[in-house]
Amino acid sequence: MADEQDEPRQFLAALKRIFKAQGLRYADIAGRIGVSEGTVKRYLNKKGLTLDVLSQLCKAADVTLSELARLTEEENPKTPPATTPAQEEILARDIILSMTFFLLTRGWRSERIARELELDDVALTGCLTRLDRLGVIALFPNNRVRLLRTFARNPAPNSATYALMARRVHELFDHINLEDPSVAWTNGFARLSEASLSQISRQLDGLRDEIFELGEADLHLPTDRVKWCAIFAAVRPVSIDTLLHENR
Repeated sequence: MADEQDEPRQFLAALKRIFKAQGLRYADIAGRIGVSEGTVKRYLNKKGLTLDVLSQLCKAADVTLSELARLTEEENPKTPPATTPAQEEILARDIILSMTFFLLTRGWRSERIARELELDDVALTGCLTRLDRLGVIALFPNNRVRLLRTFARNPAPNSATYALMARRVHELFDHINLEDPSVAWTNGFARLSEASLSQISRQLDGLRDEIFELGEADLHLPTDRVKWCAIFAAVRPVSIDTLLHENR
Protein backbone atom coordinates (compact mmCIF):
# COMPACT_ATOMS: atom_id res chain seq x y z
CA MET A 1 0.00 0.00 0.00
CA ALA A 2 2.89 2.35 0.61
CA ASP A 3 3.74 2.23 -3.10
CA GLU A 4 0.19 3.30 -4.03
CA GLN A 5 0.41 6.24 -1.63
CA ASP A 6 3.70 7.25 -3.23
CA GLU A 7 2.33 7.27 -6.78
CA PRO A 8 0.85 10.83 -6.73
CA ARG A 9 4.13 12.14 -5.30
CA GLN A 10 6.10 10.30 -7.98
CA PHE A 11 3.80 11.61 -10.74
CA LEU A 12 4.20 15.17 -9.51
CA ALA A 13 7.97 14.80 -9.16
CA ALA A 14 8.14 13.65 -12.79
CA LEU A 15 5.91 16.54 -13.90
CA LYS A 16 8.07 19.06 -12.08
CA ARG A 17 11.15 17.72 -13.88
CA ILE A 18 9.34 18.04 -17.22
CA PHE A 19 8.22 21.60 -16.43
CA LYS A 20 11.78 22.50 -15.44
CA ALA A 21 13.26 20.95 -18.58
CA GLN A 22 10.78 22.94 -20.70
CA GLY A 23 11.50 26.17 -18.80
CA LEU A 24 7.88 26.51 -17.67
CA ARG A 25 7.14 28.72 -14.64
CA TYR A 26 4.09 28.59 -12.39
CA ALA A 27 2.61 31.49 -14.35
CA ASP A 28 3.06 29.63 -17.65
CA ILE A 29 1.40 26.49 -16.29
CA ALA A 30 -1.42 28.51 -14.73
CA GLY A 31 -2.07 30.22 -18.06
CA ARG A 32 -2.21 26.93 -19.92
CA ILE A 33 -4.78 25.32 -17.61
CA GLY A 34 -6.71 28.49 -16.67
CA VAL A 35 -6.07 28.72 -12.93
CA SER A 36 -4.04 30.99 -10.64
CA GLU A 37 -0.36 30.52 -9.80
CA GLY A 38 -1.35 29.76 -6.21
CA THR A 39 -3.62 26.96 -7.40
CA VAL A 40 -0.82 25.48 -9.49
CA LYS A 41 1.47 25.54 -6.44
CA ARG A 42 -1.19 23.74 -4.39
CA TYR A 43 -1.66 21.12 -7.10
CA LEU A 44 2.09 20.48 -7.30
CA ASN A 45 2.13 20.06 -3.51
CA LYS A 46 -0.56 17.34 -3.82
CA LYS A 47 -3.36 19.56 -2.50
CA GLY A 48 -6.64 19.22 -4.36
CA LEU A 49 -5.05 16.84 -6.83
CA THR A 50 -7.56 14.75 -8.77
CA LEU A 51 -7.25 12.63 -11.90
CA ASP A 52 -8.78 15.45 -13.95
CA VAL A 53 -6.30 17.98 -12.51
CA LEU A 54 -3.42 15.61 -13.21
CA SER A 55 -4.62 15.27 -16.81
CA GLN A 56 -4.68 19.08 -17.15
CA LEU A 57 -1.15 19.34 -15.78
CA CYS A 58 -0.06 16.69 -18.29
CA LYS A 59 -1.57 18.75 -21.13
CA ALA A 60 0.36 21.77 -19.90
CA ALA A 61 3.54 19.68 -20.15
CA ASP A 62 2.49 18.29 -23.56
CA VAL A 63 2.53 14.68 -22.37
CA THR A 64 -0.27 12.15 -22.00
CA LEU A 65 -1.23 10.61 -18.69
CA SER A 66 -0.06 7.19 -19.93
CA GLU A 67 3.31 8.66 -20.98
CA LEU A 68 3.68 10.22 -17.54
CA ALA A 69 2.83 6.90 -15.88
CA ARG A 70 5.42 5.09 -18.00
CA LEU A 71 8.06 7.73 -17.27
CA THR A 72 7.30 7.54 -13.55
CA GLU A 73 7.61 3.77 -13.57
CA GLU A 74 10.94 3.93 -15.41
CA GLU A 75 12.25 6.42 -12.85
CA ASN A 76 10.88 4.44 -9.88
CA PRO A 77 11.29 0.78 -10.85
CA LYS A 78 9.75 -1.87 -8.61
CA THR A 79 11.25 -5.32 -8.23
CA PRO A 80 8.89 -7.62 -10.13
CA PRO A 81 7.75 -10.93 -8.63
CA ALA A 82 9.36 -14.23 -9.63
CA THR A 83 8.04 -16.25 -12.54
CA THR A 84 5.20 -18.67 -11.87
CA PRO A 85 5.77 -22.45 -12.17
CA ALA A 86 3.80 -22.46 -15.44
CA GLN A 87 5.95 -19.66 -16.87
CA GLU A 88 9.12 -21.45 -15.73
CA GLU A 89 8.02 -24.61 -17.53
CA ILE A 90 7.69 -22.77 -20.85
CA LEU A 91 10.96 -20.84 -20.44
CA ALA A 92 12.86 -24.01 -19.55
CA ARG A 93 11.85 -25.63 -22.86
CA ASP A 94 13.64 -23.03 -24.99
CA ILE A 95 17.24 -22.04 -24.23
CA ILE A 96 17.20 -18.95 -26.48
CA LEU A 97 13.92 -17.72 -25.00
CA SER A 98 15.18 -18.36 -21.48
CA MET A 99 18.53 -16.65 -22.17
CA THR A 100 16.82 -13.63 -23.72
CA PHE A 101 14.62 -13.26 -20.65
CA PHE A 102 17.58 -13.76 -18.29
CA LEU A 103 19.56 -10.98 -20.01
CA LEU A 104 16.54 -8.68 -19.88
CA THR A 105 16.36 -9.27 -16.12
CA ARG A 106 20.05 -8.28 -15.94
CA GLY A 107 19.22 -4.91 -17.50
CA TRP A 108 20.34 -5.64 -21.06
CA ARG A 109 18.62 -3.76 -23.88
CA SER A 110 16.95 -5.69 -26.69
CA GLU A 111 19.40 -4.56 -29.38
CA ARG A 112 22.38 -5.65 -27.26
CA ILE A 113 20.81 -9.07 -26.71
CA ALA A 114 20.20 -9.45 -30.44
CA ARG A 115 23.86 -8.72 -31.22
CA GLU A 116 25.18 -10.99 -28.48
CA LEU A 117 22.91 -13.96 -29.29
CA GLU A 118 23.19 -13.34 -33.04
CA LEU A 119 19.44 -12.90 -33.50
CA ASP A 120 18.08 -11.15 -36.57
CA ASP A 121 15.16 -8.71 -36.31
CA VAL A 122 12.58 -11.42 -36.94
CA ALA A 123 14.02 -13.77 -34.32
CA LEU A 124 14.36 -11.00 -31.74
CA THR A 125 10.81 -9.76 -32.28
CA GLY A 126 9.57 -13.34 -32.09
CA CYS A 127 11.32 -13.91 -28.75
CA LEU A 128 10.06 -10.66 -27.25
CA THR A 129 6.52 -11.30 -28.50
CA ARG A 130 6.52 -14.75 -26.92
CA LEU A 131 7.80 -13.32 -23.63
CA ASP A 132 5.08 -10.67 -23.77
CA ARG A 133 2.37 -13.29 -24.38
CA LEU A 134 3.84 -15.37 -21.56
CA GLY A 135 3.30 -12.40 -19.24
CA VAL A 136 6.89 -11.99 -18.08
CA ILE A 137 7.47 -8.69 -19.94
CA ALA A 138 5.37 -5.89 -21.41
CA LEU A 139 6.49 -5.14 -24.97
CA PHE A 140 6.38 -1.57 -26.29
CA PRO A 141 7.20 -0.06 -29.71
CA ASN A 142 10.84 -0.21 -30.87
CA ASN A 143 11.33 -3.37 -28.78
CA ARG A 144 11.33 -1.48 -25.51
CA VAL A 145 10.31 -3.73 -22.61
CA ARG A 146 9.22 -3.53 -19.01
CA LEU A 147 9.79 -6.52 -16.73
CA LEU A 148 6.67 -8.03 -15.20
CA ARG A 149 8.46 -11.05 -13.74
CA THR A 150 12.01 -12.09 -12.93
CA PHE A 151 13.84 -15.35 -12.28
CA ALA A 152 13.86 -16.54 -8.67
CA ARG A 153 17.23 -15.74 -7.06
CA ASN A 154 17.57 -19.29 -5.77
CA PRO A 155 15.19 -21.60 -7.68
CA ALA A 156 13.47 -24.35 -5.71
CA PRO A 157 14.96 -27.84 -6.26
CA ASN A 158 11.68 -29.09 -7.77
CA SER A 159 11.29 -26.17 -10.19
CA ALA A 160 11.71 -26.22 -13.97
CA THR A 161 14.41 -23.54 -13.72
CA TYR A 162 16.41 -25.67 -11.28
CA ALA A 163 16.10 -28.69 -13.58
CA LEU A 164 17.28 -26.61 -16.56
CA MET A 165 20.27 -25.31 -14.61
CA ALA A 166 21.17 -28.84 -13.49
CA ARG A 167 21.03 -30.11 -17.09
CA ARG A 168 23.26 -27.27 -18.29
CA VAL A 169 25.81 -27.89 -15.52
CA HIS A 170 26.05 -31.55 -16.56
CA GLU A 171 26.37 -30.62 -20.23
CA LEU A 172 29.10 -28.04 -19.61
CA PHE A 173 31.08 -29.60 -16.76
CA ASP A 174 30.77 -33.40 -16.96
CA HIS A 175 33.74 -33.66 -19.34
CA ILE A 176 35.66 -30.49 -18.57
CA ASN A 177 39.42 -30.52 -19.13
CA LEU A 178 40.88 -29.21 -15.88
CA GLU A 179 44.32 -29.02 -17.46
CA ASP A 180 43.08 -26.32 -19.83
CA PRO A 181 44.80 -23.09 -18.66
CA SER A 182 41.71 -21.05 -19.53
CA VAL A 183 39.70 -22.93 -16.87
CA ALA A 184 39.80 -21.37 -13.40
CA TRP A 185 39.25 -23.88 -10.61
CA THR A 186 40.33 -24.84 -7.13
CA ASN A 187 39.83 -27.83 -4.85
CA GLY A 188 40.46 -29.09 -1.34
CA PHE A 189 39.09 -31.17 1.51
CA ALA A 190 37.66 -29.98 4.82
CA ARG A 191 35.87 -31.56 7.79
CA LEU A 192 32.74 -29.43 8.27
CA SER A 193 29.60 -29.29 10.40
CA GLU A 194 26.09 -28.74 9.01
CA ALA A 195 26.26 -25.14 10.21
CA SER A 196 29.51 -24.61 8.31
CA LEU A 197 28.03 -26.18 5.17
CA SER A 198 25.09 -23.76 5.41
CA GLN A 199 27.51 -20.85 5.72
CA ILE A 200 29.46 -22.06 2.66
CA SER A 201 26.21 -22.23 0.69
CA ARG A 202 25.58 -18.58 1.47
CA GLN A 203 29.17 -17.70 0.56
CA LEU A 204 28.79 -19.45 -2.80
CA ASP A 205 25.67 -17.37 -3.48
CA GLY A 206 27.72 -14.29 -2.63
CA LEU A 207 30.49 -15.40 -5.00
CA ARG A 208 27.93 -15.85 -7.78
CA ASP A 209 26.61 -12.33 -7.18
CA GLU A 210 30.15 -10.91 -7.22
CA ILE A 211 30.77 -12.62 -10.56
CA PHE A 212 27.54 -11.14 -11.94
CA GLU A 213 28.69 -7.70 -10.78
CA LEU A 214 31.98 -8.17 -12.63
CA GLY A 215 29.93 -9.02 -15.71
CA GLU A 216 27.89 -5.84 -15.30
CA ALA A 217 31.11 -3.81 -15.04
CA ASP A 218 32.32 -5.39 -18.32
CA LEU A 219 29.03 -4.79 -20.10
CA HIS A 220 30.37 -1.77 -22.01
CA LEU A 221 33.24 -3.75 -23.51
CA PRO A 222 33.00 -4.87 -27.17
CA THR A 223 32.40 -8.54 -27.95
CA ASP A 224 36.00 -9.19 -28.99
CA ARG A 225 37.25 -8.24 -25.51
CA VAL A 226 35.03 -10.58 -23.48
CA LYS A 227 34.14 -14.27 -23.33
CA TRP A 228 31.01 -16.00 -22.11
CA CYS A 229 31.97 -18.15 -19.11
CA ALA A 230 30.05 -21.00 -17.51
CA ILE A 231 30.21 -20.88 -13.70
CA PHE A 232 29.84 -23.84 -11.35
CA ALA A 233 31.00 -24.02 -7.75
CA ALA A 234 30.00 -26.75 -5.32
CA VAL A 235 30.79 -28.47 -2.06
CA ARG A 236 29.99 -32.19 -1.94
CA PRO A 237 29.91 -34.32 1.23
CA VAL A 238 31.83 -37.59 0.77
CA SER A 239 32.63 -40.60 2.92
CA ILE A 240 36.12 -41.13 4.30
CA ASP A 241 36.37 -44.27 2.17
CA THR A 242 35.67 -42.26 -1.01
CA LEU A 243 38.16 -39.64 0.10
CA LEU A 244 40.98 -42.17 0.63
CA HIS A 245 40.48 -44.27 -2.49
CA GLU A 246 40.84 -42.98 -6.03
CA ASN A 247 38.17 -44.22 -8.42
CA ARG A 248 39.68 -44.75 -11.83
